[in-house]
Amino acid sequence: ICCISSCLLSDIRVKSLSVKRLNPISPPTMASDLMEIDDSLYSRQRYVLGDRAMHQMAQSSVFLSGMGAMGVEIAKNIALAGVKSVTLHDTKLCETWDLGSNFFIRRDDVSSQRRRVEAVCPRVAELNPYVQVDTSSVPLDDNTDLSFLRKYQCVILTEASLTLQKRVNKFCHSQQPPVRFICCDAYGICVRVFCDFGEEFEVSDPTGEEPKEIFIQSITQDNPGVVTCMDNHPHGLQTGQSVVFREVGGMLQLNGSTRQITVRSPHSFEIGDTSQLQTYTHGGFVVLLKTSKTYTFGTLEQQLCDPQVLIPDFSKPEAPLQIHAAMLALDRFQEQLCRLPNVGCLQDADTLLKLTEEVNTTLKNKAPVNSELVRCLSRTARGTLAPLAAAVGGIASQEVLKAITGKFAPLQQWFYLDTLELVRPLQSLPSEEFFPRGDRYDGLRACIGESMCLDLHKLRVFMVGCGAIGCEMLKNFALLGVGLASSSGEVCITDPDLIEKSNLNRQFLF
Repeated sequence: ICCISSCLLSDIRVKSLSVKRLNPISPPTMASDLMEIDDSLYSRQRYVLGDRAMHQMAQSSVFLSGMGAMGVEIAKNIALAGVKSVTLHDTKLCETWDLGSNFFIRRDDVSSQRRRVEAVCPRVAELNPYVQVDTSSVPLDDNTDLSFLRKYQCVILTEASLTLQKRVNKFCHSQQPPVRFICCDAYGICVRVFCDFGEEFEVSDPTGEEPKEIFIQSITQDNPGVVTCMDNHPHGLQTGQSVVFREVGGMLQLNGSTRQITVRSPHSFEIGDTSQLQTYTHGGFVVLLKTSKTYTFGTLEQQLCDPQVLIPDFSKPEAPLQIHAAMLALDRFQEQLCRLPNVGCLQDADTLLKLTEEVNTTLKNKAPVNSELVRCLSRTARGTLAPLAAAVGGIASQEVLKAITGKFAPLQQWFYLDTLELVRPLQSLPSEEFFPRGDRYDGLRACIGESMCLDLHKLRVFMVGCGAIGCEMLKNFALLGVGLASSSGEVCITDPDLIEKSNLNRQFLF
């Protein structure tokens, strides 16, 4: 059993690797040959994605801007996954605030005024020796020549203004082939992800499921022939899909052939003319033929007024559109005032609510403005909830892998998540509870208040298992200040397993 104080996570030392620094506007060239897959490292991931997708990842270059809570999470994930190269872009210096949200920034980085990207880069590179990591601190703004983005397969923006997001997205969408574009934002209790993979994005395996096998009860000798499922079991097929026949008795000509089906009932379907075939006698089954699917994406500009949103919580289906309006209003607030709303400022909350109502009138599909959500967003916008950023950073990282491999159905096109339930009981607390105090927990304090921060410090936690999920839990405990020794708190871990090389693909603390 290992007992640790969670505040020591930032002091963990790992073996240093040399990092090749490239010109920020000259991305690495693509490898023409297929590298051999290190099965001892990638075995678990290889079983999920397959060799073709693994090779595509090993030949893909990614540009990631913004080394805040969301950006560093994405950087960690795509480095572990094994892309060919990743360019980390950021222009900000390390601040005390970052210690509560960026797990790769340490106290000495803050005291020495290092650039965030310079502090993060070598620690990302340590995660995977197969991934080439380089940095850029060149300003990315309205005057930047974006032509350097052409050689990247995917571009991810975090902590970027909406104006810049629209400009970069327009450039990426117009390329042939298009550069896959993802942007993410985290403001206090609200986060969003937007994806644009071009007008025609082909996915080889939308579901990732094993090919469906359906056993046959009978096949009519007719035009069209009708297949009935064994025991009237529902087939779950759709008109237009194709199936391959196997081990059919009597109607032997069907074996190995592919037929497009037309659904007739939940347990039967038509397969075209079978009148000239031999009579069906017994047995057999059909296998659903996996086919690629093409997805169409609109630009960010098009999607602002007519958003295609995913609903993560069906208990509040109106929430995504409500958050969409509120976060667009927050973008407008920043453009007009060049800042985020101040913590606990009622005037800023009123301004944001007014802007949200204005934005909501421009949406084709709209939901009633949620004033409680808007006011909570205004109060917490300067803060960061590390676990929320980690969760949505993980979702964004999955979309990066989908974008460069064409494997699994992509997110279309907006994903919103909020933690209103967490802060709703805190609205009656005085504003002073949420004011910054100049320490690493200011971002967290802006969201949940000083009293809850102190409660987290005093926690005594016993955790069984520090595998992939366990490491993520420990990271979040440390960023939240769970179990501080100075507050008589403790995090106690037990795990009997030994570290294998395959662990290094998904457990970033090893």
